Amino acid sequence: MSDDLAAEWHLYLAERPLPTDDPRPDLSHDHELWAALLALAHGSDNDELLGNLNGLRCMGAGLVERNGRVELWHRRMSQAEYDADRARYLVPHAAELVELLGEVKA
Repeated sequence: MSDDLAAEWHLYLAERPLPTDDPRPDLSHDHELWAALLALAHGSDNDELLGNLNGLRCMGAGLVERNGRVELWHRRMSQAEYDADRARYLVPHAAELVELLGEVKA
């Protein structure tokens, strides 16, 4: 590998976001909740769930604390879009997701 290519590769590795980074830091009101949820999902070794959560966050899904629990909600997604994506990407992982959400500290 050439020195230039190696340098570009190392720069890419240094600057790329981690899988636990909130992909929407512009949505600051629940940023810390998302960072915690993504870190927990990463630690669960369920790459599919981690990717699905990351994708929903990119689309604008939010987290909210209600009655001492952290819950997902549609936030910047339409309710219909969120419901469809929830059914397709989250329901297959429902048991694990409920457990992870229970571990997020609001």
